[in-house]
Amino acid sequence: MPSRLWLFIAFVIAFGSEPAQAETASKMLAVVLDQATVAKLPPPTSTRIDGNPMVADGAAKILAVVLDQATVAELPPRTSTLIVGNPMIADVTMLKTGAAMVVTGKGYGQTNLIGLDDEGRVLLDEQLRVLPPKTVVVLQNGTSHVSYSCNPDCMPTAQLGDDPKSFNEVGGQISSRNGYALGSGGGK
Repeated sequence: MPSRLWLFIAFVIAFGSEPAQAETASKMLAVVLDQATVAKLPPPTSTRIDGNPMVADGAAKILAVVLDQATVAELPPRTSTLIVGNPMIADVTMLKTGAAMVVTGKGYGQTNLIGLDDEGRVLLDEQLRVLPPKTVVVLQNGTSHVSYSCNPDCMPTAQLGDDPKSFNEVGGQISSRNGYALGSGGGK
């Protein structure tokens, strides 16, 4: 079957044949795509600068961030060095004041974050967890995996784990569009 027919069938199954309000569709997506992830997270115990919860998992705290999103979190006083266990999972940048850091989700999974002072003492030892976006619908056809960003309309997007052909086509279009926006005429 053509991929557009699969997309149509998936949306009819997910949302029914009646038109849905954008708010209803996004709530349904959040429940379908994120319920398992949320169920595994322990309850919040403290708060980041942006007001989002930081959760405790046994003795270690977990800072959760969505793939391709950034969040700001406080640092202990005197933190001078930050170490990320796996930089392919998350990127961390200390702000100039040294009082906070920006954490960006780069790949799915979990890694650790260590903060040291000038004398090498550990001031921070936390886990970083990168979660999938709540607005992405994934269509699976055999081994083919194609992602669509739905907020509220669905458009193709390049996500980790997508079929290489789809990923490269969508990624190429995004690069070309960005090149046009920057005035280089195509981004290639």
